[in-house]
Amino acid sequence: IPNLGIVRYGEYKSFVVADMPGLIEGAHQGRGLGIQFLRHIERTRVLVFLIDSSGAEPREQYETLVNELGSFNKALLAKPRLIALSKVDLADDAARKRLLKGLPKRGTPVVCLSSVTGEGVKELLDVTWKKLKALTA
Repeated sequence: IPNLGIVRYGEYKSFVVADMPGLIEGAHQGRGLGIQFLRHIERTRVLVFLIDSSGAEPREQYETLVNELGSFNKALLAKPRLIALSKVDLADDAARKRLLKGLPKRGTPVVCLSSVTGEGVKELLDVTWKKLKALTA
């Protein structure tokens, strides 16, 4: 099942996040927990794609997820989104540039994250909050 949590943002602000682990290629056809998770995603307001930078090509991972969303429900493609590129502490500057080079440039912010160093966590919260607030403005 999706993991729900509350993110405290600033002193008096918060928002709910839902972690949908394991969304795989073929999910829109019922592979894995696909359709079950995709139905939960329909209820979200902003999509954050967590991409493991130490795995396969980040662009391919991102495109697979976007294709699954669009194949399930084209309306999901209109939702605001951002990319959180994890495990960047494992990459040197040249590797980071290569990782970022292949990701979308327009309209989809990319935040580099490291759970080891804490890099990018505040930026991810800031960008997410900004996207959520833009929806209520």
